[in-house]
Amino acid sequence: MTALNVELSARELAEIIQWAKETTWISEIRLYGKPPRTRGPVKSEIGLAVTVTSDGKGDAAFGLFCSLADRWQKQLRETTNRHVSVWWFGPESPIYEYLRADGVLIWSRT
Repeated sequence: MTALNVELSARELAEIIQWAKETTWISEIRLYGKPPRTRGPVKSEIGLAVTVTSDGKGDAAFGLFCSLADRWQKQLRETTNRHVSVWWFGPESPIYEYLRADGVLIWSRT
């Protein structure tokens, strides 16, 4: 599977999907290429934009993302053996329009 300049093997895709199924707050995952105006590796990096849901009110989902994103990146890096960047997929994200236009939905809980 390819999104712009990111390639996932069938094994990596299956591992990411399994991780999402086990991570109850994740409701969608999008694969994306390198966001504009960012630095760092491209080909070895997996970019994922996640939609987070919560039972709380207000910004509870965004708060969950902020508190768990580093842990999720570490779990995904250990699972795929590649560097993984996890971005919030919501209007609050500074690159939301880019993620919405160029991200490829790879998994949805619904």
